Amino acid sequence: MANRPEDFERDGSPSLSFFVLSRHEHSKCFQEKCQINFWGFPSENTTNKSPGGIAMIAETLSLAGENIRLRPFTLEDAPRVQELISNWNVASMVARIPHPYPEGGAEEWIAGHNERRAAGDSWPFAIETKKAGLVGTIGLGTTESGSMEIGYWIGEPYWGKGIASEAARVLVEFAFDILGVERLTAGHFGSNPASGRVLKKIGFEEVGNDKRFCLARDEELDCIVLELTAQQHREST
Repeated sequence: MANRPEDFERDGSPSLSFFVLSRHEHSKCFQEKCQINFWGFPSENTTNKSPGGIAMIAETLSLAGENIRLRPFTLEDAPRVQELISNWNVASMVARIPHPYPEGGAEEWIAGHNERRAAGDSWPFAIETKKAGLVGTIGLGTTESGSMEIGYWIGEPYWGKGIASEAARVLVEFAFDILGVERLTAGHFGSNPASGRVLKKIGFEEVGNDKRFCLARDEELDCIVLELTAQQHREST
């Protein structure tokens, strides 16, 4: 059974409500397939599918699976993000994260989330578990070609626990069934096959290779490119 919001309350902090765009034709399917419960449905006349309208809801939207919750970041998360991403073993597997990570970098990154959501360019979520709290991040971003790319990182102490797979599965459903995305892309460095296994587990297929610059390593690296379309996803579930 999916966790209720109160299951994730800690340190006196209020839990966020769970929202879904109730008029979307795939909303019920999304809920059932992910085994996710939602509380607090917005009314029909206060929601719309424009990027801005969805972004307004996304500022308070949380999605919970069996063992994880995806929720918006708050500035209070900055020290934890700074701690996890300052690990070389994490930063070196991600394209756009420098190492050493600059002081105050996490706070600056989080502060820009609402603006990027409102523009429809980025959908960042914190990954949270009941026992450990914030353990990483996952999100969607618009590529130069106009498609949506999924990206994530998990703090090293939480590798190999199925967290990335569950978070990716929930976010894929959100992208296809709520945002109405038709195609998702993803990439991982050739030196990080574990990330490829996470993506293939939820249906992504390799479609090519390219070079991507890694800020932490300060060099271009071989990158495996993967793709999943909404049609492929529907046919496999």
